[in-house]
Amino acid sequence: MRTASSRADEGYIDYVARSRIEASHWRETQAEVLLHRAMLEQAPAKEERVQRNQERLERSAQLRRLLAASPAESRGRPPRRWPSTLPLPSWSSSAALSLPGSVSQ
Repeated sequence: MRTASSRADEGYIDYVARSRIEASHWRETQAEVLLHRAMLEQAPAKEERVQRNQERLERSAQLRRLLAASPAESRGRPPRRWPSTLPLPSWSSSAALSLPGSVSQ
């Protein structure tokens, strides 16, 4: 026959035992709270965070514009014009340029 005081089943923690465990962790918890408060006080203000993020976004947009532009445009001069017809090497012929299986005209 079990009584109310014999509820020490495996894994069961009564109120007194739980309170003692929590009390043993009290100093660690207080130190952690102080640490978090100090971190919050040292954190930058919202205005500073917004300003820093805005500057980062502006730099990123500028970099994207530079990467999207051609190299000549980014240097401020017109792009180089290549000849529309380049001379073919002397060893090339129309047969060498045709694809396998294609019909030459």
